[in-house]
Amino acid sequence: MNDNTEKYPPNIQKLFQPKPPFPYISPIDYPPEKRSTKPISPISSIKNEIDKYLTSELPERESKAQAVPKKISKIVKHKQKQHEANLKRLAKEKDHERQLEEWNNPTLFAKQEREFMKDPFRTVFIARLDYNLTELDISRAFARYGMIESIRIIRDKQGKSRGYGFVVYERNTDAMNCVNDLSRTGLKLGNRPILVDIERSRVLKNWRPRRLGGGEGGRGYVKEGKVQSVAASARRIVIANNPSFNTAPPQHDQQQFQYHHHQQQQQQQQHQPQFQTQYNTYTDPICHNYHNVTLSDLESHWM
Repeated sequence: MNDNTEKYPPNIQKLFQPKPPFPYISPIDYPPEKRSTKPISPISSIKNEIDKYLTSELPERESKAQAVPKKISKIVKHKQKQHEANLKRLAKEKDHERQLEEWNNPTLFAKQEREFMKDPFRTVFIARLDYNLTELDISRAFARYGMIESIRIIRDKQGKSRGYGFVVYERNTDAMNCVNDLSRTGLKLGNRPILVDIERSRVLKNWRPRRLGGGEGGRGYVKEGKVQSVAASARRIVIANNPSFNTAPPQHDQQQFQYHHHQQQQQQQQHQPQFQTQYNTYTDPICHNYHNVTLSDLESHWM
């Protein structure tokens, strides 16, 4: 290929001129023939220091390292916790079986009944007691139902109340009246309402306490639904469903009350087809039969 750049104009010829050569740069590394490692000096000069370290300082450091516990990995900790949880679960199951056998043992039950227990039909069970209550406080509250033979609050080995006890009357009719009066409403003693019930363990057949899988009640905040929560917290179901149940009616005379009551009946009869489904779905035991209640029934209910 011939070089015909001379035929081009000068400004085009500049484009075909060769570039200048690369500048020379001196190398930054040593040449291979001059390369070498650092000389190694002997350790004979520090041999005495090494022997001193091996005899005195090293044993002290090893003893300190053994005293400090090694860090346990998360997997090992998790396995240890699982093993401890399994041991606790097995111990709890064995204890549950032992208590269930003792509960179903007729010989042991007869011995305890002779030594500790009274007549079950004269005994009233009280639970959810304030831990500061004494037998004297309970006797003041329950003496209005009859003569009390004995009161016992169950306590632990340190003498602290466990929150339940038994009241034994001299007559079974007094105990029955007490249970009938307080079983649904409870009784406010101290800072909480207490539960009042019969001694179900000896009155009802095949009864078991809550620690053995039976029982009733429990904590209200762990129950689902309004009825279960009310039954566990010693409150009346009617009051829970209808908070205005406790409010007293207005003090009108008899004629004025009959007049307003008659007007209310007429208004409800006029609008009965419109709200018929609403009244059918309402299940309040007090207001559901409101139209069939007479004035004498209301007065006897509220007075």
